[in-house]
Amino acid sequence: MKNSNTKVKIISLLLCLMLVCSAMLVSCNENKESGATEAGSESERATEKASDDGINRILLDGELACEFIRAENANEDEKKVYSALRDKVLEVTGKRPSLETDFVGFGESRDENEFAIVVGKTDFAESKQLYSELGFGECKVELIERKLVLGFYDIEAALDAVEKLGGALAAAKQGGSIIVDESMCFSVQSDRVISALPGYSDGEISAIVDGGNGSMTAVVDSTSLEAYEKYISSLEESGVFGLYAENTIGENRFATYTSNKHILTAIHTPATSQTRLTIELLEDNPLPSTEKESYETLCDSTLTQIGVESTGRQNGMSYVVKLADGSFMVFDGGDGRCIDLFMNAIESLADDKENITVAAWVITHIHNDHAYMLLELAKKPELVSRLKVERFIWNRPNEAHMTAIGDGLEESNALLEGMRGFEGAEIYTARAGQVYHIRNAVYTVYSTSEMLEPYEMASYNDSCVVGLLEVDGCRIFFPGDSDRTQTKNLVKLYGEELRCDVLQVIHHGHNGGDTEAYMLFDPITVLWPVGSYRYSQEWDGNLPFSEWPCNEWFFDENSSVENIYVAGKDVVTLVIKDLPRHK
Repeated sequence: MKNSNTKVKIISLLLCLMLVCSAMLVSCNENKESGATEAGSESERATEKASDDGINRILLDGELACEFIRAENANEDEKKVYSALRDKVLEVTGKRPSLETDFVGFGESRDENEFAIVVGKTDFAESKQLYSELGFGECKVELIERKLVLGFYDIEAALDAVEKLGGALAAAKQGGSIIVDESMCFSVQSDRVISALPGYSDGEISAIVDGGNGSMTAVVDSTSLEAYEKYISSLEESGVFGLYAENTIGENRFATYTSNKHILTAIHTPATSQTRLTIELLEDNPLPSTEKESYETLCDSTLTQIGVESTGRQNGMSYVVKLADGSFMVFDGGDGRCIDLFMNAIESLADDKENITVAAWVITHIHNDHAYMLLELAKKPELVSRLKVERFIWNRPNEAHMTAIGDGLEESNALLEGMRGFEGAEIYTARAGQVYHIRNAVYTVYSTSEMLEPYEMASYNDSCVVGLLEVDGCRIFFPGDSDRTQTKNLVKLYGEELRCDVLQVIHHGHNGGDTEAYMLFDPITVLWPVGSYRYSQEWDGNLPFSEWPCNEWFFDENSSVENIYVAGKDVVTLVIKDLPRHK
């Protein structure tokens, strides 16, 4: 009986313990379900409540109640605006949003119905919808479905919008809560020239950059000729812009439109699937005439290469073209020590030394060995008065590029002032596709720095004005000092359209040209703007330029080259009608 009673007691005790454990487990589950535990942060509870009731909250019970999202591959402007917005939210709420992107890892998913603030071009459908309607100079903040989307192209407009949004958040704050309302949906327009550029919907806007000389350029990637034609048709239909000029080089399309205040240059290059749109003020930016000039034929047209080797081993670049009426075109001119060489050469070519007219002066770029002769000449009134210059054609990179390379900002401003010192001279900013009719010559611009944007400029050689001069049926190409980046772009865009009869060797024969380019140029006559020393002898441990691999094509038995004129110290004048040319 004793053992039996003991067993009963043990069983009873075990049953009691089981009942107690079961009760405790039920109690824990009930507490967990009712949210009575301390688990989870305040922000998690706030976000959970906001999601549950479908109200678009930014702040709830003093905690952020939504995510702030940018693209994983955001560009620098988008990162800057996103950071500014996070700083503004911190200022208003005391809480700094964590960095979130639209990246979704393998096997993960995102609830598209959760409220979020989205900055820039993300993968969200709401972001894509806003950008499809966005103007170039605009920043929009819109509530689309359950996303407050901030979209922009112009960073200045976007930063202004962040300030405005910050004010709206502060005004909407009630205790520890901020609910999205209409005050947080608005548009900010840039006061920069880009605001005058109509939007382009068919393609990916990859960059908006300062184009220099008061212009701005939008680069559209992944677009087509059909989209380009649709865009320019919309310009004409708008009644704001009218067609001023158009041009086609190979498959590349160029068009210039004007309004009562602006010039819009539209360029489509199928080889890159890009459209480039440059907008600038009409005031103080003359456009080349679309009409041919009238003139009286008084002489044969000639091409003169001025050797400036006496100023040092490295040659600058100085070319003078005498036109049919006795006026001249000048390409560059050399460095600041070349004034006497230049003046002696052009006076010896002039029929009337007291009345020398330069119909056009082209500056390929503003390096000292090309442009500083003009810079120094402009400082001498007694010489300026002896030359009547009708027009200058140039282009310079934007201040950001010049600041980055630490060169030329002051000099380019001084050069501009110098050009303005020639009474009556107009100053043209060259744009790719432009055509200048000058007496019996036609000068067509093939490339400027805008054709490379967005890029990091290594030197002024990236910013050359590259053009083709046609005189008496002879094609003469002046690439200046085009760097490899620009040269390769010329090859890609134009291919066999580069073929010419006369070629100025790129960058004096080094660091710019290459065999592929020279094969496409396929010149018969070669003008080599280099000192004889560097052309034929080793210098500073380098091969002479004539032996550099990039120049081998000039000496290949399969090339078309018949004559090479090395500048050296000589002044060589060629009668253009007598130059051999391709059939």
